Amino acid sequence: MLNWPFINVLVIEPLRTPSKGFFIAISIKEGTIKEVMELENHNKLVRSKVIAKLKSKGIEHTYHMGSPEEHKIKLYEKLPEEAREFLESGDIGEFADVLEVLKAIQKLNGWTDEQIEQIRLEKLEKEGGFEEPFILEKCEKKA
Repeated sequence: MLNWPFINVLVIEPLRTPSKGFFIAISIKEGTIKEVMELENHNKLVRSKVIAKLKSKGIEHTYHMGSPEEHKIKLYEKLPEEAREFLESGDIGEFADVLEVLKAIQKLNGWTDEQIEQIRLEKLEKEGGFEEPFILEKCEKKA
Protein backbone atom coordinates (compact mmCIF):
# COMPACT_ATOMS: atom_id res chain seq x y z
CA MET A 1 0.00 0.00 0.00
CA LEU A 2 1.20 3.49 -0.79
CA ASN A 3 1.89 5.74 2.16
CA TRP A 4 2.66 9.25 0.96
CA PRO A 5 1.02 11.71 3.37
CA PHE A 6 2.19 14.70 1.32
CA ILE A 7 0.15 13.74 -1.77
CA ASN A 8 -3.36 15.14 -2.11
CA VAL A 9 -4.16 15.39 -5.81
CA LEU A 10 -6.56 14.32 -8.51
CA VAL A 11 -4.66 12.77 -11.38
CA ILE A 12 -6.40 12.52 -14.75
CA GLU A 13 -4.41 10.53 -17.28
CA PRO A 14 -5.54 10.05 -20.87
CA LEU A 15 -5.54 6.47 -22.08
CA ARG A 16 -6.13 5.89 -25.78
CA THR A 17 -7.46 2.68 -27.22
CA PRO A 18 -7.87 1.94 -30.94
CA SER A 19 -11.63 2.43 -30.76
CA LYS A 20 -12.28 4.93 -27.96
CA GLY A 21 -10.56 7.53 -25.83
CA PHE A 22 -10.81 7.18 -22.07
CA PHE A 23 -9.71 9.19 -19.10
CA ILE A 24 -8.65 7.38 -15.98
CA ALA A 25 -9.23 9.50 -12.88
CA ILE A 26 -7.43 8.53 -9.69
CA SER A 27 -7.94 10.42 -6.46
CA ILE A 28 -4.98 10.03 -4.13
CA LYS A 29 -5.25 11.39 -0.60
CA GLU A 30 -2.87 10.71 2.24
CA GLY A 31 -1.12 8.01 0.26
CA THR A 32 -4.14 5.78 -0.36
CA ILE A 33 -6.02 5.41 -3.58
CA LYS A 34 -9.53 6.62 -2.78
CA GLU A 35 -11.24 6.26 -6.13
CA VAL A 36 -10.53 4.87 -9.56
CA MET A 37 -13.01 5.46 -12.35
CA GLU A 38 -13.06 5.21 -16.08
CA LEU A 39 -14.56 8.19 -17.89
CA GLU A 40 -15.38 7.70 -21.55
CA ASN A 41 -14.18 10.64 -23.64
CA HIS A 42 -17.16 12.08 -25.53
CA ASN A 43 -16.26 15.70 -26.33
CA LYS A 44 -19.59 16.21 -28.05
CA LEU A 45 -22.60 18.47 -27.79
CA VAL A 46 -25.39 17.11 -25.58
CA ARG A 47 -28.93 18.24 -24.91
CA SER A 48 -29.30 20.99 -22.31
CA LYS A 49 -30.71 18.75 -19.55
CA VAL A 50 -28.18 15.90 -19.84
CA ILE A 51 -25.64 17.46 -17.44
CA ALA A 52 -28.28 17.95 -14.71
CA LYS A 53 -29.46 14.34 -15.16
CA LEU A 54 -25.90 13.01 -14.83
CA LYS A 55 -25.40 15.08 -11.67
CA SER A 56 -28.70 13.95 -10.12
CA LYS A 57 -27.79 10.30 -10.77
CA GLY A 58 -24.36 10.75 -9.20
CA ILE A 59 -22.58 9.89 -12.45
CA GLU A 60 -19.07 11.35 -12.58
CA HIS A 61 -18.55 13.61 -15.57
CA THR A 62 -16.78 16.71 -16.79
CA TYR A 63 -18.13 19.36 -19.12
CA HIS A 64 -17.64 22.95 -20.16
CA MET A 65 -19.76 25.65 -21.73
CA GLY A 66 -18.55 26.08 -25.29
CA SER A 67 -17.92 29.38 -27.02
CA PRO A 68 -20.27 30.45 -29.82
CA GLU A 69 -17.66 29.23 -32.34
CA GLU A 70 -17.33 25.85 -30.64
CA HIS A 71 -21.12 25.58 -30.38
CA LYS A 72 -21.45 26.03 -34.14
CA ILE A 73 -18.74 23.44 -34.84
CA LYS A 74 -20.31 20.93 -32.45
CA LEU A 75 -23.79 21.48 -33.94
CA TYR A 76 -22.47 20.76 -37.43
CA GLU A 77 -20.73 17.63 -36.07
CA LYS A 78 -23.95 16.59 -34.33
CA LEU A 79 -26.05 16.67 -37.52
CA PRO A 80 -24.46 13.67 -39.29
CA GLU A 81 -24.36 11.80 -35.95
CA GLU A 82 -28.11 12.22 -35.47
CA ALA A 83 -28.83 11.57 -39.17
CA ARG A 84 -26.82 8.33 -38.97
CA GLU A 85 -28.80 7.22 -35.90
CA PHE A 86 -32.05 7.93 -37.75
CA LEU A 87 -30.90 6.08 -40.88
CA GLU A 88 -29.90 3.06 -38.81
CA SER A 89 -33.14 2.89 -36.82
CA GLY A 90 -35.82 4.64 -38.88
CA ASP A 91 -37.26 5.69 -35.51
CA ILE A 92 -39.43 8.81 -35.27
CA GLY A 93 -37.57 9.82 -32.09
CA GLU A 94 -34.30 9.87 -34.00
CA PHE A 95 -36.03 11.89 -36.75
CA ALA A 96 -37.06 14.40 -34.06
CA ASP A 97 -33.41 14.57 -32.92
CA VAL A 98 -32.35 15.49 -36.47
CA LEU A 99 -34.98 18.25 -36.53
CA GLU A 100 -33.82 19.50 -33.11
CA VAL A 101 -30.27 19.89 -34.40
CA LEU A 102 -31.52 21.61 -37.58
CA LYS A 103 -33.62 24.02 -35.50
CA ALA A 104 -30.57 24.86 -33.35
CA ILE A 105 -28.48 25.49 -36.49
CA GLN A 106 -31.31 27.64 -37.85
CA LYS A 107 -31.41 29.74 -34.68
CA LEU A 108 -27.63 30.05 -34.53
CA ASN A 109 -27.59 31.42 -38.09
CA GLY A 110 -30.53 33.76 -37.47
CA TRP A 111 -32.71 32.19 -40.16
CA THR A 112 -36.46 32.56 -39.71
CA ASP A 113 -39.06 29.89 -40.50
CA GLU A 114 -40.44 32.25 -43.15
CA GLN A 115 -37.06 32.59 -44.89
CA ILE A 116 -36.53 28.85 -44.98
CA GLU A 117 -40.06 28.16 -46.21
CA GLN A 118 -39.73 30.78 -48.96
CA ILE A 119 -36.48 29.22 -50.21
CA ARG A 120 -37.95 25.71 -49.94
CA LEU A 121 -40.98 26.73 -52.03
CA GLU A 122 -38.79 28.48 -54.63
CA LYS A 123 -36.66 25.35 -55.00
CA LEU A 124 -39.79 23.18 -55.13
CA GLU A 125 -41.17 25.34 -57.95
CA LYS A 126 -37.88 25.44 -59.89
CA GLU A 127 -36.50 21.92 -59.29
CA GLY A 128 -39.37 19.89 -57.87
CA GLY A 129 -39.45 17.85 -54.68
CA PHE A 130 -38.62 14.36 -53.48
CA GLU A 131 -42.14 12.94 -53.17
CA GLU A 132 -41.81 10.89 -56.34
CA PRO A 133 -39.24 8.08 -56.62
CA PHE A 134 -37.09 9.41 -59.49
CA ILE A 135 -33.74 7.56 -59.28
CA LEU A 136 -31.06 8.97 -61.63
CA GLU A 137 -28.90 6.09 -62.83
CA LYS A 138 -26.55 7.67 -65.35
CA CYS A 139 -25.99 11.12 -66.77
CA GLU A 140 -23.70 12.60 -69.38
CA LYS A 141 -20.83 14.59 -67.88
CA LYS A 142 -20.87 18.29 -68.63
CA ALA A 143 -17.71 19.64 -70.25
